[in-house]
Amino acid sequence: MEERYLGRKPKATPRRTAETLGGRMRVPRHVPHTGEPQVVERRLPKMSIRGSLLIVERGQEAADRGRGMVEIADLSAGYDGPPVLHEITLAIPPGFHVILGPNGAGKTTLFRVVAGILPPRAGRAVVLGEDVQAQPAIKRRVAYLPHRAGLHPALTVSENLEFWARVLDLAPRDRRIRIKGALDRMGIRSLGRVPAGRVSRGQAQRVAIARAMLADPQVLLLDEPTTVLDPESARAMRDLLKQFARDQRIVMYSTHNLYEASDLAEEVIVLAAGRVAARGTVDALRQQFATRWRVALRVSGDPRPVFASLGYSPAQEGSRWIVEITRSHDVGRIVQAMVEAGLQVQEVTEVGSPLEAVYFGARGASPP
Repeated sequence: MEERYLGRKPKATPRRTAETLGGRMRVPRHVPHTGEPQVVERRLPKMSIRGSLLIVERGQEAADRGRGMVEIADLSAGYDGPPVLHEITLAIPPGFHVILGPNGAGKTTLFRVVAGILPPRAGRAVVLGEDVQAQPAIKRRVAYLPHRAGLHPALTVSENLEFWARVLDLAPRDRRIRIKGALDRMGIRSLGRVPAGRVSRGQAQRVAIARAMLADPQVLLLDEPTTVLDPESARAMRDLLKQFARDQRIVMYSTHNLYEASDLAEEVIVLAAGRVAARGTVDALRQQFATRWRVALRVSGDPRPVFASLGYSPAQEGSRWIVEITRSHDVGRIVQAMVEAGLQVQEVTEVGSPLEAVYFGARGASPP
């Protein structure tokens, strides 16, 4: 319960807050005495019953529900010339969000606005309840990893991280702990004393990711981070980021790798010409945009009679039989027919990325 006194503010007195216990609420019994009449305006909280508990929802708690999100409202942004982003509106909760789109679609521009680097031309970006332009201190909760690693070549890897930890104003003991932890997580502890100018591009990218993690950010923006990584490093980094997103944090991740996007995304956002062309889970978007896709089956024996009875004309690639289907439940129908014919179905896999049709369909383009 909130109380606001109209007139002269009373002297500070011990304040008792509302409590809930066994379905009853206790509130302050009196107004602090100040020697003169007081007019009290009481704002009653919203209440709801769940089981035997009385839940009191304070106004501040209701507002806090939006503080764990990135909210973009009617956002237009760009550089010299026409805008790159056009009136984008998005509400992005904690989780793993993959941003897809061709070069020039506005992915990097979106990240730069959310990070507070690029002021919008119109609209605004709100991060964890704060406007990034009006409240620049919120940028400390955001880590942005651009295309280039941005390391000082004359400093060692550890010195680069030490410099950034000082920028973040971390205490000396915290700096040491976080730098060591970041180097270990990215598997680059052995590079600590190596000048950054002498490491490979893939190693530099891993150092940059370690640097992004130093602030323990709530929002992580990654612009094609695995482009220069070897497969083993890319997989280790994806596993780390998945865990990061599971910890109720926001990961916004752009990539051109549709297989990677399918593996990572809790949600996919497709940008085209500076606008949101599609948004949803991989499965939901595929149902919306994919009219057909290819499935490979590995089967004991000759499955051609079964395929023919179902109206399919399969193509053989090694030990696999490839068919094109238009409905997801067609797979079950094919497998059931194979089993009923006495054949053993050893493997069923989708050929190509499930996001390929989504990527082109949302943009109104045709696959190559």
